Amino acid sequence: VRFAWWTDEEQGLNGSDFYVRSLSSAQRSAITAYYNFDMVASTNGGYFINHVTSAAAAPMKAYWDSLGLQPEENTEGAGRSDDYSFEQYGIPTSGYAMGAGARKTSAQAAKWGGTAGASYDPCYHRSCDNLDNINTTGLNRASDGIAYTIWQRAVDTGGGDGGGCDTDPVVNGGFENGTSPWSGDTGTIGAHSGQAAHSGTRFSWLAGYGSTHTESVGQTVTVPTGCTRLTYWLHIDTDESGSTAYDTFRVKADGTTLATLSNADARSGYVQRTVDLGAYAGRQVALSFTGSEDGSLQTSFVLDDVSLREG
Repeated sequence: VRFAWWTDEEQGLNGSDFYVRSLSSAQRSAITAYYNFDMVASTNGGYFINHVTSAAAAPMKAYWDSLGLQPEENTEGAGRSDDYSFEQYGIPTSGYAMGAGARKTSAQAAKWGGTAGASYDPCYHRSCDNLDNINTTGLNRASDGIAYTIWQRAVDTGGGDGGGCDTDPVVNGGFENGTSPWSGDTGTIGAHSGQAAHSGTRFSWLAGYGSTHTESVGQTVTVPTGCTRLTYWLHIDTDESGSTAYDTFRVKADGTTLATLSNADARSGYVQRTVDLGAYAGRQVALSFTGSEDGSLQTSFVLDDVSLREG
C-alpha cells in the first residue's frame, strides 16, 4: 500500500499527473487500484463514491451500505481531482467524497439529513474553511471505510472482496503459443510482417484492408471475484484523418459492448487499455475483440498481451 499527498491539484492535477507519467508501463500495470479522498468532511455533505458500481468501489460501497447510507455516484467531482490522472492510464480508481460547492437536493436531505438547497460545503473555497468547518461524523465514516477497503484489498486472504489472480484466467493472452484457445478469425494471429508485437513476436492483426471488413477473436474465461480488470495492449494504425470514427474496435462480453475505440484514437505505438469486468465476477463470460472497417482507407487494430488482473 502506498500513500500519497499531491501538490498543485487546483492548478491542474500537476502533482499526480507528474507521478503517473513518471512510472513505467510495468509499474502502472502493477497498481491494482488508486483511491482518492477529496472533500470527506463537508458540513452539509452527502455520501458519494467515485465509480460507485465498479469493482474498485465494491469494498467502499459495502462498508457504507452496512451503515445504511445509500451512497451515490460522485458526479460533481468527476474529472476534477487526482484520480483523473490515474484514469487516463487505465488504472482502476474509486474514492469517497462528501461534496463541495454543488447543492444538496431534497431527496438527499431526506435520507442523509442536512439542508436542502444549500451547498454540501458552504465554506468551500472561502475564508471560513478552517478546522471549525468539519463534519466529524462524516469524516469518521469515511476513515472507517478507508480502513476497511485497505484491509479488503491489501490484507485479507479469506477470499473476500480482495480476491486475487494467482493464475491469469486469459489463456495465451500474448498469442505466443499458437491460436488455442482463441476462436473466431484466428488467421489474424501470428508474427505478421508489417506490424510488430507489443512483447514476444506474435499478435492479432484485426482489419487493415482498406475495404469493408470485420474480423474478431475471442475466448471464454471465468472471471474470479477480485480479478476483474481486463487489460490489453492495442496499436491503432490508420490512413484515416480527423476525429470522425470511420473504423472501429470493440470489446464485448457475452455480446455486450464494453469499450469502443476508432481510427480517431490512433497513436504512434501500443497503448494499454482497461475494461472493468466487475459485473461478470464469479461466472463464465465470452470475451471478444472486433475490428471493423468501412469502404476506404485502412485502419489496423493490432492486439496483444490480453490479461485479467486484480481490480
